[in-house]
Amino acid sequence: MEIRRIWQKLRGIVPVSCYPLLAPVYRWDRRRTIRRLEQEDADYLASHPLVTVPGAELRFNVVGAINIPGFLAGGERTAEDIETALKQAGASVERVGRALDFGCGCGRLLLEAVRRWPHVRWAGSDVDERAIQWCATHLPDATILVNQPLPPLPFPDGAFDLIWCGSVFTHLDEGRQDAWLAELRRTLAPGGYLLASVHGPSCWAGLPRPTVKRIQERGFVFARTAGDEGIHPEWYQAAWHTRDYIDRHWSKFVEIAGYIPTGSGSQDVVVGRRRAE
Repeated sequence: MEIRRIWQKLRGIVPVSCYPLLAPVYRWDRRRTIRRLEQEDADYLASHPLVTVPGAELRFNVVGAINIPGFLAGGERTAEDIETALKQAGASVERVGRALDFGCGCGRLLLEAVRRWPHVRWAGSDVDERAIQWCATHLPDATILVNQPLPPLPFPDGAFDLIWCGSVFTHLDEGRQDAWLAELRRTLAPGGYLLASVHGPSCWAGLPRPTVKRIQERGFVFARTAGDEGIHPEWYQAAWHTRDYIDRHWSKFVEIAGYIPTGSGSQDVVVGRRRAE
């Protein structure tokens, strides 16, 4: 925890280009944190033997240092964020028949989604084979698969009424984002919704001023941070967006039906819709 407090103080003065130099410290802190979480998990599961939840390392790879109750609560909050986003767009989960959690990780949302919305036929995909293996074992009612780093997905055109992308476009460069936006539009049914979280202004706090200025001027900035080098793929780094960029650029792929600041924790939520054709 002390390392994180020090980092929060230094983050605003260390250039983003220097972030990769901190990777060894990040990996050391990661190992230490996972060991602590594993000890806490053992105590929690001893008194909650019926709880189904991925292990500390898989959780850390998705959401960082979070215990079991926090992980489960995060899935509940994400489900509520989806309900709120659809409601603001004049839609409802009750009218969703088929849905995809794209970038599902180790199932934080899916664990809650299959319980909360039993009428929805859920699918989940991710590039993380270990996380997908856990989901496939513990979520038998959902279609779970590994997707490749670039399209296509093994789903037919118009397969889904709803696609959720939680903290996926926060880690891709512009070329990959465009490729996946086109592919996700393909797999959306006409009138279907794409909900995607992005690093909006609330996530710029603490970044070096030159980086914030570039985000504001360009609308989109992608940077190699390498904090989780060796854990996630090399192309999985950090991206920040402005609302104007979303309106200008993402509208080439989907109709922008809404934009919710801090609609998913500190991240903004883009509400995209495939135009009824």
